Amino acid sequence: MVAAADALARSVDEPEPVTVWDRPGTVGGAVVDEVCGPAPAEAEQYYVRVPDAAALLDRMRPVLDARLARSGIEPPDEVLLGTFRQQLRLPVVDGRFGEPVVGGTLQSPGAHGGAGAAPDLLGPLLLGPLGMAGLSRRHPDVYPGPHVDLMEALFPPVRADLLTYYLP
Repeated sequence: MVAAADALARSVDEPEPVTVWDRPGTVGGAVVDEVCGPAPAEAEQYYVRVPDAAALLDRMRPVLDARLARSGIEPPDEVLLGTFRQQLRLPVVDGRFGEPVVGGTLQSPGAHGGAGAAPDLLGPLLLGPLGMAGLSRRHPDVYPGPHVDLMEALFPPVRADLLTYYLP
């Protein structure tokens, strides 16, 4: 992808600048880093509040099922995500996620086989351009726990357009 864009740009006398979007934690991102150098450490993101994490994860179950299937990773019987305020357990039955089960606070979800994310980083974890891999490198309050490959597969970088209106 990058090599093809580079070859195309070199084939004309006055090439247009090539714009590359970084996708941290992906194979494409590694190639882009190798050719263009690493992306700047400063991430530009919107702050996203998630008022009901269980409801959002429940709505995301088809997406999480597809990510799990693509990963080829054999998951544990449940996936645990601690958000400091609560714990969210997603049971896994026949390779599909069940309805999230909400529990109270759980200290050190990693010690229980789960991942952790501070409540204000849950939105970027689920919907942001850094995913588990990028957020855990930048924030000590985001960690994949013992199932790193699984958590990075379930929570990859997500690139999306956000339409906003600034009202007076």
